[in-house]
Amino acid sequence: NKNSESENDIFDKLGTIPLSESVLAQIVQKSISEIKRDLVILELRGVVKKALQDAQQNGLYDGHHFMLTIATGAQGVGMPDFLKQQYPDSITLILQHEFRNLLVYDEYFSVELAFKGIFYKLDIPFNAIMAFIDPSVHFALQFMDAPVPLAEPHKAEVIHLDQVRK
Repeated sequence: NKNSESENDIFDKLGTIPLSESVLAQIVQKSISEIKRDLVILELRGVVKKALQDAQQNGLYDGHHFMLTIATGAQGVGMPDFLKQQYPDSITLILQHEFRNLLVYDEYFSVELAFKGIFYKLDIPFNAIMAFIDPSVHFALQFMDAPVPLAEPHKAEVIHLDQVRK
């Protein structure tokens, strides 16, 4: 059965991506086309993660700088209240000169950014990123709809799909 083969291929790919229990529960209820879309979104968010990991390890060089538009109300976003009040829907962060302590984790990153000369720590889940731009290489990603919600930072229990297959 051709359809079964494509479904098995999708589930095999899911088996290689560590997923939190909440993500897995939502994926199981979706159609194959929705699962394919979510896999693409996860992979594209992986591109953002890899760019941030490179910046964490090597700094920003050759004119690279990142502009990230963040949904400030997304689950797990940690930032000072004055920023959430000033930017209730979204904020664009620029990682170029005045940032420090960029740390990239499995489902989020943290960074200290200066606002009015004072550094504040921000925790940003990858699912809260609405857009990622590196103007130095004319590269941009925009996430048009709500991605697969991820668990709050530090609280995800990672399970693999093959653990729950029948």
